[in-house]
Amino acid sequence: MSIIFNGHYRMKHRTWITEALRLHFEEHLPRVVAGRRLGVSKSTVCSMFVRFRRAGLSWPLPAGMSEQELDACLYGQFSTVPVVRPESTVISE
Repeated sequence: MSIIFNGHYRMKHRTWITEALRLHFEEHLPRVVAGRRLGVSKSTVCSMFVRFRRAGLSWPLPAGMSEQELDACLYGQFSTVPVVRPESTVISE
């Protein structure tokens, strides 16, 4: 999983996702307000809700779905940007 910065500390998983979903669907808070309570930027939380909808998920989440599985479902397991490294024979001094 990628490391993201939420404005306060670094975390390996987006642990705020489940709580943002709960605040929105159960507490009926607007998405941006839920994100603000969790210290997540407006663009990040709105992007997460778009990904949630596109993934075809619904609330409540399927029984047994972990935060890591939800993160992978929304953001994928790998970065979408490929890393291209030159071969050592190509590098010259």
